[in-house]
Amino acid sequence: MDSRLPEPRVLMQRAELAMGAASTHVRELGQRAEARGEGAWLVGGGVRDLLLGEPVQDVDLCFDGDVLAWAPNLVKELGGELLVHRAFRTATWTVDGLYIDLISTRSERYPHPASLPVVALAALELDLARRDFSVNAMALAVHPSAEGELVDPQQGHADLVNGVLRVLHPRSFVDDPTRALRGARYAARLDLDLHPSSRQALEGAFSEFGRLGLERLGKELGRVFGEQRAVQSLALLETWGALQVFDPAFGGLATRTQEILARARQLDLELSAQTLAWVGLAQHLGADRERLEALVRSDGEHLALWQHPAIEGLDVGGEPGEWGLALERLPPALLPLVDEAAADWWCFEGAELRSPIKGGQLMAAGLRPGPGLGQALRRAKQAAWRGLGKEAQLEAALQDASD
Repeated sequence: MDSRLPEPRVLMQRAELAMGAASTHVRELGQRAEARGEGAWLVGGGVRDLLLGEPVQDVDLCFDGDVLAWAPNLVKELGGELLVHRAFRTATWTVDGLYIDLISTRSERYPHPASLPVVALAALELDLARRDFSVNAMALAVHPSAEGELVDPQQGHADLVNGVLRVLHPRSFVDDPTRALRGARYAARLDLDLHPSSRQALEGAFSEFGRLGLERLGKELGRVFGEQRAVQSLALLETWGALQVFDPAFGGLATRTQEILARARQLDLELSAQTLAWVGLAQHLGADRERLEALVRSDGEHLALWQHPAIEGLDVGGEPGEWGLALERLPPALLPLVDEAAADWWCFEGAELRSPIKGGQLMAAGLRPGPGLGQALRRAKQAAWRGLGKEAQLEAALQDASD
């Protein structure tokens, strides 16, 4: 990464390219802010990614005034929808299929460790000082009179250049233990090393990690699982000692997740890494289903997975006829946990096997429509799974015809 910053005009041009379709709205918001006598800045991960030459995925704009005082008028004049987060003095503007976060510059105070913060309006420098890491504590002016100027009181650009991940004050992880998981995501994604002082701050906060609620922990774990380098993130958390502090059962999770991902690739399963990582965690937690469901509560898709009736038992029997009956009911995400021979057979043969025996043929042989007919068809399918021919499948289907 180039250690030299381009001049503001060039940096703003790069920002507009990196923001894509959102740049038109950002420019409009900057002009409107200056007309009110306020400043407007692109902040956080968007500035970090811009300096790294990456597209800006998260368009977060800070304003040194109360966003909630003028944001509703923005929707009336320019359209879109507004979702207000009153406690944090922020709003999300959805317009033209884009999401733009509108943030009042603010300070934060944590009433006790691991609590949600209490916020108050404050100047930009205090807003940047409240953030998690120096690389996320930069702001790029987007109002006309200062367009393209970088505000970097925490030396985030220098840390990016030097490959350093650094918290902004010693109690950072005490205030918000989820910063440990976020830090692992950034470190793995951006190839950053946790600064020794930040490592010391992290270890000093371990005694407070137990205060964190399971749902908040689960949300941040889900974000770790959703990273392209999720395994590396988990490995970093284990190296730092943080993962085991959140829960001793999390120890070894990086290795297990890697195994689950590799097994899914062997089975040609088209499943997200996030889903498969939850599978690995479920196996780690074993019978502690209540804890798992608390962790995954905010994620409806994965909560439904662990509430599936087939989750309680993965004993699939000893031969293909039994394998098929068990595995046809099983969510595909659980296949990496199944006996290898059974899962291989199902994915590469059994799932596509069909019996040629049809309901009309069975009714012609004397079966009546109803549950008995369905059971007969399943017996034919099971016979096909066992490798038996058409005649044997018909015989199996009719073996209990009197039922």
